[in-house]
Amino acid sequence: MMKIAAYFIFPNKDEDFISLGNEPETYNKLINDVASVKKQLRSHKEFELCYDSENVDCFLKKIESLLSGIYLDNCKNIIRNLFSNYSKNLKNVSNRNLECTYVNWDFSNFEVTYADKIISEISEATLNKNNKTILINIANAYPTDRDAIHIIKDAVHINDLPILISTQIASSVADFEEWYISISSTGFSLRNIHKFNKTPWRWQKQSIYKCQKTGHFWYFDYFHKDNKRHYEVFDNRGNHLGEADEKGELKDGTSSNNKSIKDIIK
Repeated sequence: MMKIAAYFIFPNKDEDFISLGNEPETYNKLINDVASVKKQLRSHKEFELCYDSENVDCFLKKIESLLSGIYLDNCKNIIRNLFSNYSKNLKNVSNRNLECTYVNWDFSNFEVTYADKIISEISEATLNKNNKTILINIANAYPTDRDAIHIIKDAVHINDLPILISTQIASSVADFEEWYISISSTGFSLRNIHKFNKTPWRWQKQSIYKCQKTGHFWYFDYFHKDNKRHYEVFDNRGNHLGEADEKGELKDGTSSNNKSIKDIIK
């Protein structure tokens, strides 16, 4: 069985918290989503959960000014339990080659910036072909419009460098589940870059994808009581066409006039 290496990164910049706001329930939901990802990881059995305690401490210090009492204690307790087992603190263990530089290559504006510790560490883990690696991008702590981050590893005196390392990224429980589907089977997945393009739009937290062949819009519908995996499909104007099963096959009689993404894709 392949091993999953999941790296968690929490928001720690002032602009991140301005965007998130100061509603306590927002942070409870955010951290509960993290716990849900870990629950899914544990069902896989062979996994490694990685975090940087300095990143976590910075996040908790920031929310202390926004939350208090039971809300703050609840957040701290969930995070403490989250990383109490089946986890590795990157503060104590490093896979980075300190002789190398790691820079993020942003394809959207062709800018490069030095990668932080977590991004550098996951880049090295991605080079290990025995693992499947993913960055759990909590509340979009790491800005990206793509399903992957792209890092250039370089060192002047190492002949086989520079190289480009691409690592998958998930910003929600639904994103993680869709990624897990893509690596767990040879079947249908919206992350198939030969069939779908990821758009900048979302329905709630689910990323919306556009089919290259038809121009139809899709998103993975994860949050149902029966937790039955399926996809919602819309035409190029945002009208609902119906639900598709795990194989990507549209089911007759499932279209609804009450479902629309017209306001999202306009």
